[in-house]
Amino acid sequence: MCEPGYWVMNVKTYATDEELFEDLRRTREAADSAVGPEHSQYKVGTYYARFMPELGFIIYGEILDPIQEEIDAGADEEEVEFQRYFRDQPHMEHYKYTKSYSVACVEGEYGDVHVSTMNVPLTKEEFERAQDLGWPVHPKELFEQVLKLRKMREVPRT
Repeated sequence: MCEPGYWVMNVKTYATDEELFEDLRRTREAADSAVGPEHSQYKVGTYYARFMPELGFIIYGEILDPIQEEIDAGADEEEVEFQRYFRDQPHMEHYKYTKSYSVACVEGEYGDVHVSTMNVPLTKEEFERAQDLGWPVHPKELFEQVLKLRKMREVPRT
């Protein structure tokens, strides 16, 4: 369970279901149009940071294999096949199954994230450093730590 008190929610109302689905379609198309070549690096096993100024913190995540997660959770073949079918739908093309963390949800939360919202790829070491620091909330904090770790890796070893 994630911590209460951090959630910011925008509520929209719709007169009809058609209006709702049209808004979802437009929103997804806008996100899809923001996908560029740089987003191709986000694959299973990738760690990333998402800056969420509207929430006041950063969300950190790891991209997981949704099929393997189903199998590991003990899903039967029908559930696994449904997951394959669902993931193969055109509207899911730019969504990745993730486990995401932040100061609001330190134990992590599973869900689908659009790649256009993934701002910075992180190494496993950088991700673990952010975790050790309690999920820094400001981009400056994150970048300072990432730069320190990257500079440490650049130091020649004798």
